[in-house]
Amino acid sequence: MALQGTLRFYEMQDDLNAEPYTVDVQLPDNLKENHPDYELRGQIKTITEYPQIEVLTQEEQDVYVVIEMCALHLIDFLRDHEDATSPKHFNVQYKFNVYMNKEAREYNLYDKMMEIEGDRVHIDNISEEQLNNKNLLAYCYDHLKQRRGFEDMVDA
Repeated sequence: MALQGTLRFYEMQDDLNAEPYTVDVQLPDNLKENHPDYELRGQIKTITEYPQIEVLTQEEQDVYVVIEMCALHLIDFLRDHEDATSPKHFNVQYKFNVYMNKEAREYNLYDKMMEIEGDRVHIDNISEEQLNNKNLLAYCYDHLKQRRGFEDMVDA
């Protein structure tokens, strides 16, 4: 199992061409002395912000993506409830590697372009029905293909 194709990465950035707007922020009383707004602690400060836009920051063509690890965590809240029914759910987390191409991965699996892990690809509150008795790895690949930037990736 793997994915192959064009992979895009996006990030949110300030739209400096748009009209800025102001926001009033209540500063806490307990700012540290080295904080730049220490003298304004406990007061309302007006800040200027810009609207956010999604910007393409990186595009890699004909890459090969392999999920390196996936884990399923059962979160069972039975200990917090007196009745016998447990509002449990599962959390799934996976990390994946991006290679220049399939041949590069086959030649040296440690020679990856990038490794992406952590909260960036965390799936919250998955139910048994959503898993639908699927292989966990297959579920993770299906989830990955639905993410922004993976629209042009296909099963390899």
